[in-house]
Amino acid sequence: MAPVPRKYKLPPNLSVDKGTGRYRYWNPLTGKRHWVGKDKQHAIAKAQLYNKAVDLKQQQLRLEEQGIPLMAYVIDMFISNVVPFKPWADSTRKNKVAALRLYKRDFGDRLFNSIDRIFIAEWLETRTKKADTYNEHRHLLGEIWKYAISKGWCQHNEALATLERSNSLKLAANRKERLPLDLKQFWQIHDVAPKFLQVAMQFSLVTLQGRSECCNLLDNALRGNWLYIVRQKTSGTNDMAFLRIEVTEQIRAIRALAFSDDIACPYWVRRRPASQRPQHLQNKPHPFYVEPGYLSKAFAKSRDSSELRFPGKPPTFHEIRGLGSRLYREAGHSKEYVRMLMAHSDDKVTDIYLNAPGQLRDDHYQEVKADLKLGDLR
Repeated sequence: MAPVPRKYKLPPNLSVDKGTGRYRYWNPLTGKRHWVGKDKQHAIAKAQLYNKAVDLKQQQLRLEEQGIPLMAYVIDMFISNVVPFKPWADSTRKNKVAALRLYKRDFGDRLFNSIDRIFIAEWLETRTKKADTYNEHRHLLGEIWKYAISKGWCQHNEALATLERSNSLKLAANRKERLPLDLKQFWQIHDVAPKFLQVAMQFSLVTLQGRSECCNLLDNALRGNWLYIVRQKTSGTNDMAFLRIEVTEQIRAIRALAFSDDIACPYWVRRRPASQRPQHLQNKPHPFYVEPGYLSKAFAKSRDSSELRFPGKPPTFHEIRGLGSRLYREAGHSKEYVRMLMAHSDDKVTDIYLNAPGQLRDDHYQEVKADLKLGDLR
């Protein structure tokens, strides 16, 4: 191609076809050309943007040759070498991996050592609203930088150099937006709910357990006069995740309701799905197992089908724990009683995890009692 006359004063890699008057840009990285229109000023602006991107990419390639990785590579290595060894519940692991993929999409193409605390702080402020979400992302990014330091890719933890946000409820931005659930609303939703949801709602209200514990409760957890429960969300971080709940007549009544159907299934919360196609049974421990996500959706459906109307964000299944905790306090039980039922923390988990999984002893479980009587709450 003939050189472009100087009178055109075009930026590098941009040329004009004299016959048609159209401009085209040549990408020095790929060797390909593409048209950018007939408007000279528009073509020049486009070419300048392309040249900046090319310069940045060329700089990245030079640094990669020197052994400095892209953020995407660091994240991939972190997922392969660190994530499998974290004591996270399955749902937590899934959420963490989703967050890691978000980082990869947003800034995975940047050189790792070009991401500093200023960039991270701006990203956190743009991507998050509440302090809890901000701090969770900050902590996970800090874990990535710890791994990178161990590999010799950097010397300082840029993520943890950012400021941590206060999660105090005195700040309006940190307050829960969902409305709490009261006892009257609980029974209205309960009465229109399918039986598997009624079982889960009753069990959660009496024992203050979350949806995962409700869904994963097997009948073999009932041993003698005790019900053994492992709180999935906190089982890797504190010993209060291991509960031994004294079985009351109310808990036995909930079990009787659960097993009053003709479904052959060891789970207390179970249902026979409309479809039993292989793709619908993937990753389920039993064909009649109710997944936590499905339980939440069933609660929302029953809530919406009741005559209840809420002025703000309606309560979710999780609000049942809060309702139960308030009922225990109103019944005269101490905060310590409620804290233990809700599996809020104390440190003894090291002793638990020094034992093999099959060697948990009774004294590893915190002994608690759940003695709400639902008949008295109608």
